[in-house]
Amino acid sequence: MDSIFYGVERQELATLAFDFATVNKIPHPFTNGKAGEQWLQNFIRRNPTISLRKPEPTSVARARGFNKPQVTRFFNNSAEIMEKYKFQKSQMWNVDETGKFLLNQWPHE
Repeated sequence: MDSIFYGVERQELATLAFDFATVNKIPHPFTNGKAGEQWLQNFIRRNPTISLRKPEPTSVARARGFNKPQVTRFFNNSAEIMEKYKFQKSQMWNVDETGKFLLNQWPHE
């Protein structure tokens, strides 16, 4: 789903967990071809950086804009700005649409 710009729903994650455990011969209590609700809740609690939301399609324009030349252009522009203004790592913020942020997540060390 990610390759066509959609997210993963809870039930898809439950099926993926079952498939992963089965293929890798990991003992599991899953039935009906998917992990149970309790497993999903525990998995989400253990992995707070993963958020499951109702998938929404990405616009065609946004998908087209996310390509190697555009991403390269973005990072080249970012590097020029970093060089011009001499920003320190402590002045950089990675913010997403949820409003959560991570410090010092700059890909160019």
